[in-house]
Amino acid sequence: MSDVGSTFYSKCSLQEGRKAWVVDDSQNSGLKWAIKPTAPDFDEDKVEWIYLSHIESLSKELSTREKARLAEADVSKGAIWAEDPASTGALAFLPVKSTWYDPSCAPHPVGMRIKTGTPAEDPIVLFLTSFFPIGFEFMVTLISKLTPEYLTLALQAFDKAASDAGREGGFIWGLDPSSEIVEAWKNHGREVEVKKRAEAKGGLLGAVYYGEEGQEGRSLDGQMWHWL
Repeated sequence: MSDVGSTFYSKCSLQEGRKAWVVDDSQNSGLKWAIKPTAPDFDEDKVEWIYLSHIESLSKELSTREKARLAEADVSKGAIWAEDPASTGALAFLPVKSTWYDPSCAPHPVGMRIKTGTPAEDPIVLFLTSFFPIGFEFMVTLISKLTPEYLTLALQAFDKAASDAGREGGFIWGLDPSSEIVEAWKNHGREVEVKKRAEAKGGLLGAVYYGEEGQEGRSLDGQMWHWL
């Protein structure tokens, strides 16, 4: 992760004519949307809130899902790597760090599960009710198996969690702007804005690559749950 930005790093090189910093712009987008008051028809019984104390057990489930995604990934154009959600402290780091900057967020949930009746297919979302680099706003850091079918319920749950914490804007970083879920997000009347994240303090994702040219590879997941 870089809080300097890709413009600076694009000037670095391993040798003449070869860049040292590999950036995938599709993983460096930011989506911003408007938080609304909690909808009167929000069915909270369909949602299971996730708290910091649940993260350790949840990490194993998310690790299984990430390994399955990695096994199915197309590696014909280069290597793909992924951080393991089960790595000690990986999922808990941001929720804990957020409380250092804003202790008021400590009692609030750090995510949710939408109950589908099949736990392995449940959409799981992790979020922060305070995220210091963007002005203490609501920030989604991970989505797993969230499809357009469940987005209305997810947005209602975000409204509830964000409003309870006094937030008015929601953010999610790292989704491909051309993805199905981003297109669905735009169709919910949420004043959605999608653009590349800021060069300064935008947490731009990239990698220094020393291998063969044309085989730079990429990260499987550009979401911010493993932002350090």
